Amino acid sequence: MSVLSVMAAGLMATIPTPSAPKCSISSQISGFDSKVLSFKGGKYDRCASLIVPSGKKNVPVVFVGHGSGGNQEGFPKMRDQSPGETWAEVAMRHGFAAVGVEAPQFSSGPSPGPAPGPGPAPGPTPPSPVPADCENCFKTAGCTKGSSCVDCCKSNQAKCASTCMKNHVAFPAVVEAVCGEPPANLTVSDQSTWHGGQWLIPEIQNDTTGIVCDDDQPEIQYFDALIEQLKGEGLDTSRLFFTGCSMGSALTVWAAQCYHKKMPSAVTAFGTQSTGLKVKGDGLNLPADNYNPQYKWGECPECKYFPAPVVKTEGLKACINDQTDDFDFYKSSQALDAAWKAAGMKSNATYHSGRHCQTYSFNDIVLCMDDGTGRLTGA
Repeated sequence: MSVLSVMAAGLMATIPTPSAPKCSISSQISGFDSKVLSFKGGKYDRCASLIVPSGKKNVPVVFVGHGSGGNQEGFPKMRDQSPGETWAEVAMRHGFAAVGVEAPQFSSGPSPGPAPGPGPAPGPTPPSPVPADCENCFKTAGCTKGSSCVDCCKSNQAKCASTCMKNHVAFPAVVEAVCGEPPANLTVSDQSTWHGGQWLIPEIQNDTTGIVCDDDQPEIQYFDALIEQLKGEGLDTSRLFFTGCSMGSALTVWAAQCYHKKMPSAVTAFGTQSTGLKVKGDGLNLPADNYNPQYKWGECPECKYFPAPVVKTEGLKACINDQTDDFDFYKSSQALDAAWKAAGMKSNATYHSGRHCQTYSFNDIVLCMDDGTGRLTGA
């Protein structure tokens, strides 16, 4: 067994069984053949929310990943900033299938409680104070003191999870800080979904391991199984594209490189949103590592790269998107662009004003990934 296999085996032992998948389709979309795909990805129950323009077959596929703490309930629910479209409108315009991919959903139970996500549970931990950027995320979303404040906070959990989870803030504490009173009648689900969806991106990737794309990785097993499902739906799996925001963007950087390696002619471009590349010691302050939360991503003793090293290859374009008020995530996007270009590969970086995951245009991402080839827009 290789050193890498031993490390992977040790890592897998720390992953508890996820709770039930949450995929569903938005009731607001029409003109699509939509369905939830439910299947086994390795040993876990997994799902994906699939929308295909009605009557279309043999069309390309865009995988859309959610951020940390999220899920694919009501896919597609996220809107871009200009002109305020979801992935449904863009998929309809260009005639491709949009697939909301969902991370394993980990329950943390009432707070204080065990650590969320895939890492080992250290036991009860005291609640953390609510930092200003976490509180402001909810206030910027329109959550203010009043009768609808708690419901507003619930509806913006996924949006603000990546801002708040880096400090392991308990959701009830955030509700109290934003709404001015302790929340009543929060269900276990309300609290556990705070850290629910956590992509199992390999933690340890360095110059010795290289990019870790082994077949026993949970997300490789997930995408392998999902691609087989999509073949059964009559979709064109020789044209696959990855995108996503925040931790979904981290997934994109890693998975697109892994699947370009596995299927070089099928995966030719990916589109990041609000997360790029971190290299150990670069000073970027990203959220806590899910496996060892005492470290930030990319900073554990054997770590070097998050979400993955940049691997020099032919025929994989990076379409990098971020907002100038996205702090160190914005810097990580700049770092990915610089590393991609330094490796002699094609990269297009687009930055607009805004904060984390306030993506300017999904349509622009599609046009960039298509790159004038018609592989994505010529369906």
